[in-house]
Amino acid sequence: MPGVLDEVLCANLIPTRIVTEVTAPESVFLGRYGDALLLMIKLQPAVDQLERGLVTSDITAGQRVAPSVRAMAFETAIADIDDIRATVADSTPGIVRAERMRWLIRSDRFYVAPLRKRSIEESFRDRVSVGRAVNKDVVLRHPNVSKLHAWFELDENGGVYIADAESSNGTFLNHQRLAARELTQVSAGQHLRFGSVESIVCSAAALWHAVRR
Repeated sequence: MPGVLDEVLCANLIPTRIVTEVTAPESVFLGRYGDALLLMIKLQPAVDQLERGLVTSDITAGQRVAPSVRAMAFETAIADIDDIRATVADSTPGIVRAERMRWLIRSDRFYVAPLRKRSIEESFRDRVSVGRAVNKDVVLRHPNVSKLHAWFELDENGGVYIADAESSNGTFLNHQRLAARELTQVSAGQHLRFGSVESIVCSAAALWHAVRR
């Protein structure tokens, strides 16, 4: 049975809305976010505009994304040994990855962004856009991030895919640079980098367990 909240870990998470919501019972938190992967964006102490841009763009929990990818026809994926081990170990869902997330959150501050549409942006309902421009779903105000840097799409089974939008400084999955405009599947536990902005893909269950002692 998960213990009480770890105050040190909670202090390293923003926005405050997420910290408030993660105090709820697991069923309530998963009812709100369980259908969407979370993008844990590592905040950089010397780049205040990154945090300000993310906080300013956090309007609501966001709208669900319309599926656009045929899962059976899709084959491209990138994996490493850590992903394979995590998949094998997932006979206890969320627990193994929660341990990894706990270690990461204790070391750095992270902004938690559900991979959903912002309610104020009506275009491309089947994509979650990432970029420096203020009208993107995930706003990364950083000089190494392009106005439209990358985007996420979903398939009919809930699988998540990412594509680089011909960005100047590249999008990297598990340290491998992605080809422009080619969808690649992503999963919880993987590392993503937009230019020099680092992030971790996380499940809602892993985050809920991670912030508890």
